[in-house]
Amino acid sequence: PTTVLDLPKRVARMTKPWMPTFVIGGIIAAMLAAFAVQEFVVKRLEEDMARVRQSDVFIVSYPKSGNTWLRLIAGHLWAFEHINSSQLDLHTVEDLIPDLEYGPNRRTYSSVPEPRIFKSHQPFGHARPPCDVSIGEQEEFNCACPNCPDEWRRIAYVVRDARDTMCSYLHFKLKLKAVPDNTTMDDFLDMPMYPGVDWSEHVHSYLEAAEDPLYDVHLVHYEDLQAKPHATVRKFAVWAGLPSSDEAIDFAVRSSQIDNMRQLEEKNGLKYFDRHYKDRDPTFRMMRRGKVGGWRDDPVCLSHAGRQGSGGSEPEQGRSDEADDGEYNGLDPASQYLLRKLGYMR
Repeated sequence: PTTVLDLPKRVARMTKPWMPTFVIGGIIAAMLAAFAVQEFVVKRLEEDMARVRQSDVFIVSYPKSGNTWLRLIAGHLWAFEHINSSQLDLHTVEDLIPDLEYGPNRRTYSSVPEPRIFKSHQPFGHARPPCDVSIGEQEEFNCACPNCPDEWRRIAYVVRDARDTMCSYLHFKLKLKAVPDNTTMDDFLDMPMYPGVDWSEHVHSYLEAAEDPLYDVHLVHYEDLQAKPHATVRKFAVWAGLPSSDEAIDFAVRSSQIDNMRQLEEKNGLKYFDRHYKDRDPTFRMMRRGKVGGWRDDPVCLSHAGRQGSGGSEPEQGRSDEADDGEYNGLDPASQYLLRKLGYMR
């Protein structure tokens, strides 16, 4: 970016000795005017557009933890009361609850109408651009405000068992052809990956934020959305200030069921992935299995020891039980600690 100290060099490059004085003066005046507009008008407008409103709600998670599902639920709660109980899909929910990971959405942040709810995968912290240096595995300006969690105040954090999360994330990357076809779970966990931190760091950062009275963090367990959807959605709706009547809750739960959304995905496609991942596997689906404990019977996500230990048993549709806790690749001490703290392991 140009600073006032750069202007003499730019003037020297753009002017020639044979030019009349008034031409050189005009060039200098034009450059000073452009610099002033950039510094005192454009930058101020950009800063104002990126200023976070304290009433804004941010739905946040590590990738493949249920963020899209909760966005759909929030969207359907609003749709029940405002657009005649219309069925949303993965396109319309993007318009209603923008993803701040997508650059154009950050540029239009200030103009988003109510309800002002946004999606992000950004880890909590005080990172500022260049994000690829301060965090890693991000675009340079991805952590610029408004995608700056330390400035947020109301955060719905979706957490999912790390074993299901990373299993789903590996399948996601494989189907997008973003990693080699023969990538194992061990390989995957050793790779640098978006959003620049691992599962345990991401979760821990928001659990710490929840202890700070400056932030209103509402924790949503992916497994609770399956095991007790109405109660879980009602708590979220009341917290977020969204419609919370029995009828609204029932509509949102029913309309956002994974099987229903999977059918809509197959019918309407995925415009973003059509543009950016044209060579992806034709069987790629954003809404894949959504199964609690699905890692247990998934050979892609298990080591040989894990397959021996799992015995093919079906997990209960809720928090994982004690069996097989040690038979999953990649359970580092930090992840094991958080899985126990969150009730996924004993």
